[in-house]
Amino acid sequence: MNSDQELLRQIRAGNEKAFEALVLRYQDVVYRLALRQLGDRETAGEAVQEVFLRAWTKLRHWSRGRGKLFTWLYRTTRNVCHELHRRRRRDPLCSWDFDKDPIPMSEHCRESEEEDYCRVQRLVRELPPRQEQVVWLHIFEGLQLKEVAVVLGIPIGTVKSNYHKALGNLRKAWLAIDPKDVALSSQRRGVAP
Repeated sequence: MNSDQELLRQIRAGNEKAFEALVLRYQDVVYRLALRQLGDRETAGEAVQEVFLRAWTKLRHWSRGRGKLFTWLYRTTRNVCHELHRRRRRDPLCSWDFDKDPIPMSEHCRESEEEDYCRVQRLVRELPPRQEQVVWLHIFEGLQLKEVAVVLGIPIGTVKSNYHKALGNLRKAWLAIDPKDVALSSQRRGVAP
């Protein structure tokens, strides 16, 4: 498997197969990020297409030393989602109100029996925005804390502080879950609480 840098070198040379490999490598993570920000599968799919369209035009001029590819993709995804969000707010046919309605749970959580995982995702979405971003990138996307700092463009100390606070908040929220709810969900699955 080629490294990101090798793929970028080949993309700069106009190699379409290298770009296809890059899309295959990152399309799932870009989709998850877009879905989390937009809350709608169809619009998240539009965002993914736009991100990779921009990638095709911009990455051919990528120069060494510009940072990691994932950082660029993450920021581009955030920008595209922000643009789509603004466009949707202006569209009177769009009923989604991001300021009032929480982002819906992923399809995985709706269909899955992994209720604890879904509870954790729900609790993470309730964290303050910076804490949520740090936890999401570190835990769910597997980035090192120093990589999270680069992606978010904040100092590593700020990342560590937000991560520590987030873990404390998650711990409190987890302990506050009503044990009866856990027992009921366990009974539905046929598991002893």
